Amino acid sequence: IEKSFFLRYLATPPQSSLSVEDELLASGIGNLYHRVLRSFLQGVFLSDPSQVNAVTGREIIKSFIFGKSGIPRHGVAIFPEAISRRVARIQYSTRVDALEGLKIQTDGGAIEATGIIVATDLTTAAQLLDLSHVQKLVGSTTWYHSASTQPEESAKLVIDGLNRGPVINSIVISNLSRSYAPPGKNLISSTTLAPVSESEVRRHLSLMWQRSTSDWELIAKYDIASALPLFTVNQKILKSPKIRDHVFIAGDYTTSPSQNGALLSGRLAASELLSYLN
Repeated sequence: IEKSFFLRYLATPPQSSLSVEDELLASGIGNLYHRVLRSFLQGVFLSDPSQVNAVTGREIIKSFIFGKSGIPRHGVAIFPEAISRRVARIQYSTRVDALEGLKIQTDGGAIEATGIIVATDLTTAAQLLDLSHVQKLVGSTTWYHSASTQPEESAKLVIDGLNRGPVINSIVISNLSRSYAPPGKNLISSTTLAPVSESEVRRHLSLMWQRSTSDWELIAKYDIASALPLFTVNQKILKSPKIRDHVFIAGDYTTSPSQNGALLSGRLAASELLSYLN
């Protein structure tokens, strides 16, 4: 029954005055939400679903249902590398200090432009564009362990609906792409939100994967303080990437908190700038 309620939820328009948690609970899938969806969505938004607006929540949920998840074989750096190959001229190692109309003030002098797209992190964009409202940013920690044996043959995402520890999700990421793992090893990627010790992470992973993790080797740990923007209830979303004449903005904080959102924002900003200049 809850599956049919969930399908009905997907087919109805979201309400901006509610959180994604409010809407999911109101749809009649409380058991499914508390057992599965809440933990899963915490890993998606890096925040409790009660803090995320229903519109953004619905968009992200649909992308997982109707889209196909994956990772680039050679890492996420291939995205900017692929885009840069289509750009005629790129100036590296230059700090932008200010925007004055269409003049870009840098540590190497001024650059005159016909159009500007500010595609930076949210804090830098707010400073350069003098934005009055800045979204809250949320952080996370990613743990990478290598193991000689596979804890799972598939690339399914494992969550703990019983909330027995700090890990919100874990995946054998080398089952998506073997190139991510050390030679002859398997690579497990896990995410936490609160500050926690590696021993606590290892203990929780043992429960989640139902096997000993004592021989797993910690390869790397990445603390990302500003990993994603938080799209809160009743938050005003930019209707256009245009900030003022000839100046546009791009970033996941303008669309949705994801790599898809970041790529989409760049495309929207570029399209609108080209239309504006033409």
